[in-house]
Amino acid sequence: PVTFVNVGVGINLARIRHEPTAADSNWVVRVDSDGVTLRDFVIENPSTNRAFGRAVHVTGDDVTLDGNEIVAFDAQNNDASAFGDLSAAVFIDGAARATVSNSTIPNAAIGVLARLDPTTPGPTVTDNTVTEAWQYGIRIEGGTGAVVSGNTIAHTATTTGTGQDAGISLD
Repeated sequence: PVTFVNVGVGINLARIRHEPTAADSNWVVRVDSDGVTLRDFVIENPSTNRAFGRAVHVTGDDVTLDGNEIVAFDAQNNDASAFGDLSAAVFIDGAARATVSNSTIPNAAIGVLARLDPTTPGPTVTDNTVTEAWQYGIRIEGGTGAVVSGNTIAHTATTTGTGQDAGISLD
């Protein structure tokens, strides 16, 4: 996996691919620094283990993911219902003012999940395409002032009918 710490600059690369295992952390890219921008990446987690399904884990404030293809655990063909945030393609973990925009996210249990304290400034999630999400296309838990707009979310249910069937969930 790749961890960005104390970077503070924009980073453009072509492809990052990693398959987490029980010995690894559950992500392909983790961004712990504030103010990092990841643009025009293909970030891919080809795992078939639903407990290791994240592609991007964000803990730094003011992080921007823009124009990326973010491929996480294939929830459409594997049972991810018991794993929730472990199989979120993008997991915003307490980070303030994260932005996910202009990205494509196919086949994740949850396309974008933000889990924030009630007073944390929420994320901006705009102009993304999330397809075949198992549980949610976009889910925001907590935070204040989240902006969710212009997203295309298609087919947020499992083929067996056990998914949450929620395109966007704001708690």
